[in-house]
Amino acid sequence: MKNSFEITELLEKKILEYISKGKNLINQDKINNGFEMFNKALHFCNKIIEKNKADFSLYYKKAYILTELGNLYDAIKCYNECLKLKPDYYEAYCQKGELLITLCNHKEALNTYSKAIEIDNNRSDAYMGKALVYMDLQDYSMAFPLVKKAYRLDPCDEWCKCYYMLTKNMLNKSNSSNTNLVIPFEP
Repeated sequence: MKNSFEITELLEKKILEYISKGKNLINQDKINNGFEMFNKALHFCNKIIEKNKADFSLYYKKAYILTELGNLYDAIKCYNECLKLKPDYYEAYCQKGELLITLCNHKEALNTYSKAIEIDNNRSDAYMGKALVYMDLQDYSMAFPLVKKAYRLDPCDEWCKCYYMLTKNMLNKSNSSNTNLVIPFEP
């Protein structure tokens, strides 16, 4: 007979298996079948959480699954639970920030990305996320230093490079009439 640890381990493997199958099916345009797989992953995730409410990684996985299913508000609740259990989880802050941008909750997204930057200021994701919030608000002067920092931290990342160039161009366009403004654009 398998012990509870082995059962939990088996269920966690099933969750990852169903997530992988769901992604593959959606990439093949088999959306309904993909959603079925994500619903199965969610079912197993809930089963494990019932037995182990203190595992932050389960809430992180559940938030991902809920996001894939389009349940963004529930996903944010799971990220919040995850962050209660592991307050220094950088990736959870970044993922939560993405959802908040999607929901146009700019103020909370800015706060969320700021917390991620406090946790690790040597990674580009939170700087990029925070910059995207400001870009969404069309505040390119606030976005530029953040996207510039992200690009400096990760110059090989194509998104960082793309947004760096885009923001730089937007600032140049918006400031073309003001000849007294000088913004250094070195990477």
